[in-house]
Amino acid sequence: MPLPLVVVPRYSVLDNRGGMSRDLIGWNDLQGAATEGNNVAALTVEAYRDTPFVMSFFRSNQDDSLSFVYQMSHAWQPGTVVRPHIHVIPMADPVVAQNVYIIGQYAWGSSTRVLPANASWTPFTITFAINPGDAFKVKVIDTTNATGITPPADIEESDILCVYFQRNGTNVLDTYTTAKVGGTAAANLGLLSFDCHFQIQKAGTQSELDG
Repeated sequence: MPLPLVVVPRYSVLDNRGGMSRDLIGWNDLQGAATEGNNVAALTVEAYRDTPFVMSFFRSNQDDSLSFVYQMSHAWQPGTVVRPHIHVIPMADPVVAQNVYIIGQYAWGSSTRVLPANASWTPFTITFAINPGDAFKVKVIDTTNATGITPPADIEESDILCVYFQRNGTNVLDTYTTAKVGGTAAANLGLLSFDCHFQIQKAGTQSELDG
């Protein structure tokens, strides 16, 4: 059985174990690959404000989607929760709070576990508020509603977490319709990055595993 995350003593800098005991316990970022939806589900790619910097944007008038893949690190402590999320930037200030409505689902795969058909994925919904004054500030949308995802007992290092994420812009619950100035008016939510926070308790695995 996986052990729970345990905080070990912080040894002094004079102790040779000090650096390792401090650095191997806690949270880290896991990067993964992402695939955009196709056709009208693809994000809008254009310049950020008046800069030459190009970004991808979710629109308020269509259902834009991303599919993320995270391979769990050898430093991860199996059995501990993970928190996939994306970093976005609202492109316009609403007069009053408006909401971005997200739907999605996730599933685990491994060499011994079938990546399931759609009916066996775990769904989620998120209502994320955009408030007056939020424009051009980096915001984090946690796909787990701040609870984290607890992996099945058989999921280990190098196993795979797949996450489907969609801004459900055509849904009446998505009320963030304030137009962006410049470019495509409806493309009012910029995508900056995506990652998955995970808990570490070791430098890696003693065996190479199968990944």
